[in-house]
Amino acid sequence: MKISDLAESSSLANGNYLLLLDGSNNKKAKLSTLKNFLGSSMALTGTPTAPTAAAGTASTQIATTAFVNTALNARTNVSCTFTSNATEGACAAYVKANVCYLTNFYFKVSAGSKANTVVFGTLSCKPITTTRILGTNGGTPVQFKINTDGEITLNSTTTLAAGTIIFPTTSFIVAASS
Repeated sequence: MKISDLAESSSLANGNYLLLLDGSNNKKAKLSTLKNFLGSSMALTGTPTAPTAAAGTASTQIATTAFVNTALNARTNVSCTFTSNATEGACAAYVKANVCYLTNFYFKVSAGSKANTVVFGTLSCKPITTTRILGTNGGTPVQFKINTDGEITLNSTTTLAAGTIIFPTTSFIVAASS
């Protein structure tokens, strides 16, 4: 039986009357007071339901599975910019649930010694801590890092052969605001 189905002097299925007391346990409360307190749209049988909060809501209200699924599946595209040290690059990436996924990430470099302070590009998704990513340069592994500003640099001083640096699909945790 739903609260909304009850009348002011309803009896329960077993024939007993519904008795409501106030906080002092000495006065009958009106059934309409209970209906207003609990709401007439509550469905506590079967599968309980609740309104789905708007995206981005951060309160103590109930989070429905629809709200949680929307939040977990929300994606934000990532932008990349490359410096003159990296020509003809590509960056297909997105952020989902505070994780940045690099799905198609590469750039070309000219031959020469590149110190670890040379910036090749910047990602809009910024790791919460410096993240190392391993790429290949003509089949040779090369370790890069993405610092907390999103800058992409070599992890150590090395000499890169001319060609394309290719990175496998990778991911890292980013700050909530990324």
